[in-house]
Order: sequence, then C-alpha cells, then structure tokens
Amino acid sequence: MIHEILPELEEKYLDLDLNNYILTFDDGLYSQIAFIEKVLLKFPDIEIIYYISTNIINNNVEGSGRSYDKCHIAHEKYFASGDLSNYVTFNDIIKLSKIQNVRLGLHGHDHLNLDKLKQNLSLSDFFIKISKDIQLMLFRYLDWYKLFDNKVLFCPPYNQYHDLYIAHMRKQFALYNKELKVIPNERIAIEKLIK
Repeated sequence: MIHEILPELEEKYLDLDLNNYILTFDDGLYSQIAFIEKVLLKFPDIEIIYYISTNIINNNVEGSGRSYDKCHIAHEKYFASGDLSNYVTFNDIIKLSKIQNVRLGLHGHDHLNLDKLKQNLSLSDFFIKISKDIQLMLFRYLDWYKLFDNKVLFCPPYNQYHDLYIAHMRKQFALYNKELKVIPNERIAIEKLIK
C-alpha cells in the first residue's frame, strides 16, 4: 500500500523484491504516477491497483499548476478549500487505465472518514451520508465503467472497513450486475518492508 512517494525512500522502495506483491496506490495523487512508471520499468509483470475517490479529480484538463504535497497535506488542502492541485485529472485516469498492469479501483466518492462520521452522527444520519457517497461513486463509476475491469475493486478511505458501508455498497452495485471486490485490510504499508 502506497499513499505517497517519499523521495528519500524511493530508491529503497525500488530495491525491494516487489514481484511478490500487488502494489496499491490510494487517493489518486498525481505524484504517484511517475513512481508507477519507474516500478513498471523495473518490475514489468507486477500488478498495480490505483484507487481513486471519484469526486477528488483535478478539473484542470491540462494538469498545470500541479502540487506534490504529502498525502495528509493534499487532503487538508482539498477538504479546507477544494484545492485539487495534488490530484490526477480525468486524462491521467484514462492514461492509467490503458497501462496493461494497472487496474483502477474505487476509494469512495468524497473520501469520507467513516470513524469520525459514526462518532458524530446518529445511525440514520450516518446511513444517509454513506448512502449518498455510495450513490455518487456508483454514478461516476457507471459514467467511467469502460476504464475499469468487470469486477469493481474497492478499498475504503482511511482503511476503515465498516460492515454497513460495504454491505450497502455491494447491494447498490449488484443492482447494476456489478460484483464488488473489497480489498482486504491486511495491506502492508511499503515503508514497513524497508529494513
């Protein structure tokens, strides 16, 4: 699991034997794309899953004015002011979808922090909030479905595996004959592989 590429560790990441892993990139950060290209050069047969939150897409078609902030800073900027400069554009997503070893996955619509929501909302309000997020993610997926595999890969934001959210999501996607494959929560942060 890779959230951000730390330049000081990038070489150490590439020195790992990554052939035995499926690499997953969360959050749709633009800074991850260059590292994906380096990984594929060194490990041409590796499988990569690139998770995007369907509402956190850079609207700037040209992708100019990009930022390369760390993941938590990119999130803070987005949630505070709607700043999308750290995130991929739709054109970036199209390019990634055409790379043989890269599969796109879903990471929520608005990258909800379900733990916080569950603490701060009643159960009915929590359900309304997650239902809206799932519905918007599903509609965006249906618009973009040609970019995805038949099996819908999903990893919840912040690795928060809430049964209600996942069960409701499975039900909604099943209405469109789409099988949801939830990536298990046993993912390992790449930083933990460095000795």
